[in-house]
Amino acid sequence: DYRCEFYGMFVFRCGDVFLGMLWVYDVACLLDRVGGKNQYALVEVQLAASRDLFHWKRLGGRLPIIPRGYPDAFDSHMIFYHALPVEVGNEWWIYYVGHNEGHAIRNGFTPEMRDKFRSEVRAGRRFLPSIGLGRIRKEGFLSLDAGSMPAELLTRPVVTDGTQLFLNAN
Repeated sequence: DYRCEFYGMFVFRCGDVFLGMLWVYDVACLLDRVGGKNQYALVEVQLAASRDLFHWKRLGGRLPIIPRGYPDAFDSHMIFYHALPVEVGNEWWIYYVGHNEGHAIRNGFTPEMRDKFRSEVRAGRRFLPSIGLGRIRKEGFLSLDAGSMPAELLTRPVVTDGTQLFLNAN
C-alpha cells in the first residue's frame, strides 16, 4: 500500500524566490483492509523553491524542514504548516499544527475506542492536534557548505542600484 503524495503546499515570497512548505503524505496502508475508510499516513513538511511558480525544486535533500517529534510527542505523526513566518528579532518563528496520530486513524474507531482515546487525552497520554513553534535564524532555511575544500558558488547576475552588497558567508 505504501506510496508518497504531495498533500498541499503553503507558498510565500522570500526576496526574489518563492518558498513552499510542501506537505509530504506518506501512505503506510489502506484502512479498508482493517474495516476503516481512507488511508493511514504520516505527514511531514519539506522545503521547495521556485522563481516563477511553475518550476519547483525540493531542497535540503528532501529532509523535513520541521521534523516530527518523538513517539510520545504531540507532533509525532503529522505536521501541517499554514502561516507566514513571523519575524521576531533576528529569527523567524514558524507556527505549525502537530498531530500524534496518523492520518484518518480515528475513522476506524469503534465507540469503545473513541471513549478510550478521550480518556487518554484527559490523562495526558494522547493529544488533540496542537500548535507548535519552530524557530530559525532569519533567512536560514538552507545553506551551502563547501566542507574543508575550497569551493566556488556561481549565482545569476546581481543587479543593484545601491552602493553596498552584503553577503551572509563564512
